[in-house]
Amino acid sequence: MRLAARGDFAGAGRVLAEFVASHPKDADARYRLGVVLMRQGELTQAAASVEAAIRLDGTQASYHLALGEIALRVPDHAKAVAAAGRAAKLAGGNVALWRAIATVQQRAGDGIGEARSLQSLLRLTPEDRAPYARLSALLLDHRTADGALAVAEAGVRRFARDAELWRLHGLAAYAMGRKEDALRSFLRAIDADPKDPVGYASLETLLPEAGGLAPEIEKRLVPFARRDPIGHFLLALLLPDQREAHLREVTARAPEFWPGRYETGRLLQERGQRAEAVAEFEAVLRLNAGHAESHYALSQLLPEREQALAHRREHHRLKQAAASAERARAAAKPRISVSVQ
Repeated sequence: MRLAARGDFAGAGRVLAEFVASHPKDADARYRLGVVLMRQGELTQAAASVEAAIRLDGTQASYHLALGEIALRVPDHAKAVAAAGRAAKLAGGNVALWRAIATVQQRAGDGIGEARSLQSLLRLTPEDRAPYARLSALLLDHRTADGALAVAEAGVRRFARDAELWRLHGLAAYAMGRKEDALRSFLRAIDADPKDPVGYASLETLLPEAGGLAPEIEKRLVPFARRDPIGHFLLALLLPDQREAHLREVTARAPEFWPGRYETGRLLQERGQRAEAVAEFEAVLRLNAGHAESHYALSQLLPEREQALAHRREHHRLKQAAASAERARAAAKPRISVSVQ
């Protein structure tokens, strides 16, 4: 193992193979040989060695977990999921094992298994903020907003200055239709880390409905806009009477930021400046050909019938593809039951 620690996996493999030859019933040696073979990329031999270790002693979670790691490299995700599941039944209170199991489950796409492992970590290490963040994000991905909110709330009670946990709290509240709570959470995320642009960007869809929180949001966006043109884009959404000035600033400082070009096109369309609006929507599609709403806008604005119909068809195709992808995602990532202590 000292050879392996130095990166000499070939040398370590030779020593371990000699030891296993003279001690064929030593499960730990077979397991270690399997790990070393895995590090050399000898996956078939690695799996055989670890499987032999499990036959000799099936009570060691680390052996099953190693088999899962090998399966990921094949790749055979179904085998990795099964191996991680067996390891989870044997992990007990070993925090390091639970973390490794959750990682294998994440890489194998086993959301339900990973959620259970993360819940075990929350019980074992409530002082670690990482499982709160990962579990909340995972539950959001599985359309389990109520569970994500419960996890994020438990997290921010312990880590009141954690920007990521406040942002996840806001996303979960938004997914549940609690828009004011979502805005307040995003503001807490910004206050926890004023330099992180993700916190500001999280506000985007809610800005037109900011209501009484608009002054608080503006107070945070103004300094952000001085260093990042996206701040002007967000101010344009928040302050309709200043929309044009902020959008001009976005376009001047970030001409390839397509959401700014799209909002500029909408403004020009509202004013009846047809040719200028068309130019902006076409600029959006040069930057992001899959933007369905720009195709729809052009289908309404272009005078040439065939061009307009082509954009309408593309808008319909993109919407259908997005709906199909969402149905597939929902089927692959079902809701997850969750409990938080």
